[in-house]
Order: sequence, then C-alpha cells, then structure tokens
Amino acid sequence: MKQLILWSPDPILGQQTSPSVDSDGTRFSIAYADSPLGSSNRDVRISTVRYLPRNPGPGILMVDANRVLIGTATPDQAEVRLCAHSGGGNQGTARFVIASRNLTENLIHTDIYDAYTPGPLFTHRSTGCAPSSLGLNVWGLPVPGERVYFALQGAPNAAFGMNLIMMGGRGGYTMFGQSCDCQSGGVNPTYQYGTQFTWDVPRVASLVGTEFSAQGMSYAMTSCLGSVAITNIVDFTVR
Repeated sequence: MKQLILWSPDPILGQQTSPSVDSDGTRFSIAYADSPLGSSNRDVRISTVRYLPRNPGPGILMVDANRVLIGTATPDQAEVRLCAHSGGGNQGTARFVIASRNLTENLIHTDIYDAYTPGPLFTHRSTGCAPSSLGLNVWGLPVPGERVYFALQGAPNAAFGMNLIMMGGRGGYTMFGQSCDCQSGGVNPTYQYGTQFTWDVPRVASLVGTEFSAQGMSYAMTSCLGSVAITNIVDFTVR
C-alpha cells in the first residue's frame, strides 16, 4: 500500500476534511477543505499526484501540484466534491470540476481546475536560417490524454512533397551549412509529411517532464541551404 500525506503549512495545527478524489486516466487529483485548527474559515485546495510503477521494486507516488487554492479564500467552504471531465469517446482530459458548499453565504460554488504541472507550454528558439515567410504554429496542451497541433505556415502549396514537420526529443543543435548558423533542435525525430500534424499525447504518467522539440521544413530560398528552409524551433515539455 502506498501512502502520501498532503499537509497544511503547519501539520500540527492544520486540518483537512471532506476529501474527494478522481482520476483523469493518468493522474489523481484530491480536493479537500483545509483550515488551521480552531479557525472558522475553511478553504478548498487540490493536490495532484501520479503513480510511477517500477520493475523491479515498488512504484512511487509523485506530487505534481500540492495545496493549490481553488477559488477565493474568503468564505467558509466545506462538503467538497471533485469530478474529472471526460471528452468524447471516453477520451479523458486533465480538467476537473470542484463543487463545494459556501457556509458563509449558503451557496454552492463550482470551479474548474486544469490538473497539470505549472510552467510555459511552448517556447521558440531561433535557428538562424528561417525565412520570414516560413513558420511553425503550435498550440494545444502537451498533457497526457490531450492533443498538440502543428501547422506549417507560409509553405508553398506545390512543394514536390517536401513540406514536412519534425518532432523529436529536445537536445543539442545539429549544424547545417558552412557559412551560417543553421540549427536543428530535435533528437531522433519522427517526420510527418504535409503542412499539418496532430499529436495525441500518450496517457503515460512517466512522460510528464519529458522535453520535445518540433520544426518545419519546406522549399524556400534561403542564404544558408539554397532552396531548402527550416523554421525556428518550438520546444515544449509534457505537463
């Protein structure tokens, strides 16, 4: 049996009551009422954990977010309930709905919480040889069970099958050309031909924290590679 204690700032004086737990298929979120001992004000907080199996040996519980304050800290909130959102086709998402009773005003509060680790979703790196007419747009959520979308912008419609999008692990640069700094950021990339690509992030808890890079390629005149151009690099981390 695995045990994980989610504590208040003062584990001696703190109280956690009315816990509610649900899973998005990858991680577990636990919502609860939290208050210092003797206080009449309880706040709703949520913690998110994931289980990582190990072979051989027992698995471990990892805390991705702990004691996140939900809503406002002003009213006295209790009777907390948590429910994971489910998308079409039983495709879970990292979104949870929390309901609690506001005892101060005798109301029901509902809040939405996205249960993934904090941090930037996408960052861009210059390759040194991407023409202004060619770009790679990336959006979505790099979260297990969610999707990431890639679109190559400014590529010629008839590029002789040369339009492609590359995605691989983030690592060091690979240098192209002799007279300029033209860089590639993906390690062991996979290739998707065309101008659009959708990645269904696997529902695997151990992927959280893994870094990836994506880049586009097409025919376009550049000073580095002649008739071949590559876009700037988009880095992202599975949250």
